Amino acid sequence: MAAHLLLVPPRGDVGVVATLREAAQRDVERGSTESATAYLHRSMAEPPPRAQVPGLLLEIGRLEALTSGAAALEHLEQAYRLLEDPQAKAEAAIMLARTAVFAGPRGEATRIARAAAAVLPDDLVDQRQSLVALSRICGFMHGLEPEDYLDDRPVEVVGTGPGARGLAALVAWELLCQGEQRERALELARFAVADRVLQRHDPGLLWVVAANVLFMGGEDTGDFWEGELDVAHRSGNLFAALATHLWLGFAQWHRGDLRAGLQSLVQGSEQNLAWSLHSVGQMYVEPFSVHLLLAAAMPPRPGRSWSWPGTRRASATRCGCSSRRSRGCCSTRAGTTSRWPSSTEPSR
Repeated sequence: MAAHLLLVPPRGDVGVVATLREAAQRDVERGSTESATAYLHRSMAEPPPRAQVPGLLLEIGRLEALTSGAAALEHLEQAYRLLEDPQAKAEAAIMLARTAVFAGPRGEATRIARAAAAVLPDDLVDQRQSLVALSRICGFMHGLEPEDYLDDRPVEVVGTGPGARGLAALVAWELLCQGEQRERALELARFAVADRVLQRHDPGLLWVVAANVLFMGGEDTGDFWEGELDVAHRSGNLFAALATHLWLGFAQWHRGDLRAGLQSLVQGSEQNLAWSLHSVGQMYVEPFSVHLLLAAAMPPRPGRSWSWPGTRRASATRCGCSSRRSRGCCSTRAGTTSRWPSSTEPSR
């Protein structure tokens, strides 16, 4: 019936809105994200009762964040403005900031996250942890000045919710970049991805950060990436698929599987452009691909392993970011040797 309702002229029928929303939920459970989004858009055109509009916009934005960054930004911004319930408003801010990391202008995600955290009620502890993690990871990825996204207040991971796990991923990454407390960083990264709590709430940002900490700490993440790619395909999550292809390709490259690594990077690039033409993800795909192609064209001499350019120094290249975006990361001590990530160099 819902498919037929897509063709029926809007009449302000509450029953039509309810039917379309139920159909959308069923399609989400089946992994058909695009058809679910179409049903919700048709629900908005009916239109729904005014009280349902903010929640419907939030649901549309949440689904669009899986397949189209630009469209998601528009609806999540509207939802954030209209929502009044503090918890729902906080969830909208988290989705909006996370999407803006890749689809918004430079520094926008940090601004959104910090502004939302400033007005957050004290009892929403887990949501605050999500916003803190997003503001800091965006500041790093967008190459902001450290004073624009870092502060001297201690960061404490509280609880086991998705916000706590996202913050654990952020802290693990910052320890990696500083070359400090290897075991603590790995412990936090394992906690971040355990039981897929974070993955169920985050389409593909902070749990990806945590997995990269594990890889750079010497752990084999091949099965992890393959598993997450399978989940992304089954759930219709384009964003998770492109993120997984990118970092699976990165891992395959460093394992020496250059053909598979290049294939993963090509797939990630195509999906990245489909999700958002302005996505920051291309700044990772393109240099990774160049390095991989160079490695394939210039095999190592007998008895000498090929290594990624820059692995001997603490530079932003180790963390997968451009050299200009190095402040606050592993090149904080420019020209020094990073201490604990060096354990992975022999395998590279």
